[in-house]
Amino acid sequence: MRFQIACLVVGFAALANGAAKASHAQAGWFAASSTWQPGKPVVTAVRVTIEDGWHIYWSNPGESGIATTISVIAPKGWKVGEVGIPVPVRFKTGELAGFGYEKEVWFPVTLTPGPGAQEGVADFEAKAKWLTCNESACVPGEAKMTLSLVSGADPAAGKEAAAVTKSLENIPVPAKTPVLSVAEADGKLTLTLTAKSLSWKPEQSRWFPATQNVVDSAAEIRFTRSDDVWSATVPKNEYAEGPVEELALVAAGGGLKRPVTLSWKRPAKR
Repeated sequence: MRFQIACLVVGFAALANGAAKASHAQAGWFAASSTWQPGKPVVTAVRVTIEDGWHIYWSNPGESGIATTISVIAPKGWKVGEVGIPVPVRFKTGELAGFGYEKEVWFPVTLTPGPGAQEGVADFEAKAKWLTCNESACVPGEAKMTLSLVSGADPAAGKEAAAVTKSLENIPVPAKTPVLSVAEADGKLTLTLTAKSLSWKPEQSRWFPATQNVVDSAAEIRFTRSDDVWSATVPKNEYAEGPVEELALVAAGGGLKRPVTLSWKRPAKR
């Protein structure tokens, strides 16, 4: 991992019911409903607010940085869904290209009470870890948060309920079409999308490589169309070892109602 900017290595931790602040970011955990009913999922989301001039990182941080992570501990009888990873933005830290978030970002996670969930108050714990960086320094941050839900006959809107529900709209979903394929030659990757018809325009979408160390992070992925085929050529990541075996791309915009993920794996040899 290349890391050419100065790093201030300082760790922070905080604990609070609603929000916790650490380093140059503040984290809070909110639920769409403050009550729960057996078998019915409750959407929650961790909001991270970042100071102006600073950023945190996506699951693929790019040429530098560390991915933001969130883990949840639930009481017995509850199921914790996968933490949603929102679409990032591009930025540069010094000369290093990266992917992540600025100002504010929401990470949704769904909690579902199973048959073994006990009535009454359900207490949850979450831990978020991130790296905040600006042009001259990086500061690791850590926040611990708690959330309580009360069993009830009728759903009761929680604080920030609208924002929690809306956060789901920024989480990519798997796309069946178009079909992604990858070819490589001379240190470059040719990405091809194939579909007979689409309701959105890949050539107008924002694209991000979700798989680390495959596509050069500094290269913007821009597709051009010819009939039912879209293609883009990008430099291969200098840290890629051997032939590319798999690649996932995230697309947003261009007429998409919700971001999508397109995945490719090298066919197995027969």
